[in-house]
Amino acid sequence: MSPSLAIEDSPLSDEVPATTTASSAQPMNQSRDAWDLQDAFSHVAAYGPFQLLPLALTLAPAVSPTLAAHWFLTAISTYAMAMERAEPLPTPPPDALPPAPQPPTAGLPDSNAPTPAPVVINEDTDLASLTPAQLYELNQNVLNESTSSDRPLIAPVAPIAVLRAEYEAGSQAFVKQIDALAGQGYSGIRRTRGDGDCFYRSLAFAYIERVMRGPDPTLDATVAISVLDSSLSLLEGVGFDKFAYEDFYEELLGLLKRVGSESSNRLTPASLLQAFQAPEVSTSIVVFLRLLTSAQIRMDPDAFDAFLFHPDFGNQMTARDFCETFVEPTGKEADHVQMTALSRVLQLNVKVAYLDGHSADGKVDWVDFQCAPDPQASPVILLYRPGHYDILETRSEEEL
Repeated sequence: MSPSLAIEDSPLSDEVPATTTASSAQPMNQSRDAWDLQDAFSHVAAYGPFQLLPLALTLAPAVSPTLAAHWFLTAISTYAMAMERAEPLPTPPPDALPPAPQPPTAGLPDSNAPTPAPVVINEDTDLASLTPAQLYELNQNVLNESTSSDRPLIAPVAPIAVLRAEYEAGSQAFVKQIDALAGQGYSGIRRTRGDGDCFYRSLAFAYIERVMRGPDPTLDATVAISVLDSSLSLLEGVGFDKFAYEDFYEELLGLLKRVGSESSNRLTPASLLQAFQAPEVSTSIVVFLRLLTSAQIRMDPDAFDAFLFHPDFGNQMTARDFCETFVEPTGKEADHVQMTALSRVLQLNVKVAYLDGHSADGKVDWVDFQCAPDPQASPVILLYRPGHYDILETRSEEEL
């Protein structure tokens, strides 16, 4: 057995066993020379109890396990009493603390690297080189003017050159498409506010305007009223209460009844525009058309079920859930499903020009909804830009 060594000069000699092995004597003396044991208590206590055990285990090879444990427990006691007295703990010297761990930096981007310059989109920009986000931003910069609450719900006709000027600083692809529309005889645009109801509001206004401008406005109005009257049974068939829609219907019916009237209340281009700029009238008509669209989808599930998907998550939806979420509430944008359903229930031909900037040669794609009994009946003509609908006109200014 190794000879024992007395620890007579230790401040803990009356607290710990009086002997230790010779193999531990040299490390013990080195530890005492480098760091006074009494000072160790203050240094250790400053670490807090949750960091003491690893420190005690670190010291264990240098001293006996019993002594290391004693230091550990004594330091905890010192820490607890200090906390109870609310005294500040001594701060260990910098060289007594282990270096703070540094997070790995391999593979991470250089924080000092210069920020990439923003993409400048001008007439020389190739749209094919833009990301979907950049293309969306380009179009939104123009559409933001349409979403302002300061803009009317529906505006007088303006020259299509005004729209062209808004895109001149962006990309020639949009400009070429607008020029192509002008070359086809569409010299004007009637804007609607971009509030999510723009499709329904645009179609409703253009629908009534088409009746007014037809060869026989009185006859056309009578036919339109007949179609709307027959649609009421569709609403009741899917469970809409009459009290839920009749007030909205009356606003649309009232305008159609004024078409061709010989009274002083006869509907004119100016009074039609004024009516649609009034929120109570315009919104009532939008709500009624939304209910008609919903009823058509619900009553003909075989025609629509395969196309009813959540636009954000992609999961298939039932007709009821789709209509309650994306058709009936105001402010919800319309897509191909809603456009098809409303064209069918109104027995209306609709043509939509797609202005998307994807055609370098200026070609404009058209989508036709042929739902009128007469395929040759003049259609309602709309202009679609991503997320927004306006009305295309063959005249460049309002007829008041």
